Amino acid sequence: MSAALDALLLGISLLGAPSVAAADVGLEVEPCLGLPEAEVRRLTELELATRVVPANASAELAATVHVGCLDDQALIFVTDSSGKKVLERTLEFTSPALDVRARALALASAELLHAHWTELTQPVPQKEAPQAAPTVAPTPPAPPNAVAQVADERVQHHSSARLDYLLAFAQASSTFGFSGVGWGGGARLGWISGLRWLGADFELSAASAKRSTPLGVVHTTTWSVAARPTLRLAQRPLFVGVGLGARFGFARVEGTPADPEQVRGRVVAGSWGGPLGHAELGFAANHFFACAGFEAGYALKTVKGSVDSKTEAGVSGSFGSVTLGLGWSF
Repeated sequence: MSAALDALLLGISLLGAPSVAAADVGLEVEPCLGLPEAEVRRLTELELATRVVPANASAELAATVHVGCLDDQALIFVTDSSGKKVLERTLEFTSPALDVRARALALASAELLHAHWTELTQPVPQKEAPQAAPTVAPTPPAPPNAVAQVADERVQHHSSARLDYLLAFAQASSTFGFSGVGWGGGARLGWISGLRWLGADFELSAASAKRSTPLGVVHTTTWSVAARPTLRLAQRPLFVGVGLGARFGFARVEGTPADPEQVRGRVVAGSWGGPLGHAELGFAANHFFACAGFEAGYALKTVKGSVDSKTEAGVSGSFGSVTLGLGWSF
């Protein structure tokens, strides 16, 4: 790859590339990629045979490379000293190793810089002056943030609407007015929409709790599914989300008497559900994803039983859970 880039540089010089190609190039890498900027500059300088300095250097720069984040991809912008010509490409990493990613980013940045310089040196075709050419107002230059597509099949604009993560979680839960604690777990699938600040997760969980009374023990087992739209307040690597949703499921409430000869146990079962609110705090690194969350809701459809017409158990009133999960980030 390095030999091919050297040949391309030689071809540009023979075609009469402007002198700015021999001046310094600025490079800035956002910290969200987790890559050492100094190492990326060094590798890019090797590929270009041109000095690469920080983008905020005081000296006049021939071009500036800015590398940002698009989920787990790198978004590379190149602008010239006038700020009027802008090229963009995305780079999808194929390895989690930082040294491999830094090398790939340097190669991609060098290729885009060469494409930029080639565009600057393309000869402008001579046009014959028309005999009666109407006066046409000049087209205003594109703003500095306008993005021109690069003629490269590898440059693809991926839709950000996609699956985000899949994790398994453990939970501590309460299903009867926050009285008593049960334990359980489940699986959660995260999704992100075309709007990066809006997503959702879909959850399947099961939990079990028991409540002791003078007459015996009441066991409550729940199975439920939830759909929870999420407003993303912070993006990766630190994930913060809040939202509203709903949870529906099936519950089984069984009484086990302490003295079967004196007390009869019963079983109550049925569906339950209601609205909820939730908040999550997570961290993503490469394909690893960890998340802690809190959920609280109110059961409009209830399943409950009573002991001696006094102590009640089951699913009724307020419910909630605290979860901790680990999983895979897509």
